[in-house]
Amino acid sequence: MSELITLNSTTPSVQYLCKKDKRLAKVISMVGEITYEPHEDDPYRFLVHEIIEQMLSIKSGEKIFGRLVDLCGGELVPEKVDKLSEEQIRSTGTSNPKVKYIIGVTHSVISGELNFIEM
Repeated sequence: MSELITLNSTTPSVQYLCKKDKRLAKVISMVGEITYEPHEDDPYRFLVHEIIEQMLSIKSGEKIFGRLVDLCGGELVPEKVDKLSEEQIRSTGTSNPKVKYIIGVTHSVISGELNFIEM
């Protein structure tokens, strides 16, 4: 079982979000402290999976995700996805907008702009 993570107004990531967006800051103050158990899977793989499965049946999403994993030789990591063309990703059955999101997330992870750190 993973360790529980608690986020509150003193957490640096929460403070950052509150500074960036006043409306979000208001919502955060209304919700207050949250505690959650992080997903066990690799965060990048998890996020790409969620992008693909959004608004699809679980069965369809799993099939499309499996095709993308197969395109990456069984290892879905940013460096392998980055080598795929938009057309290759689209050939898995992924819609154009989702292809763009996957590429955006992949580039953000590779550049360091998006960093999945453990808290």
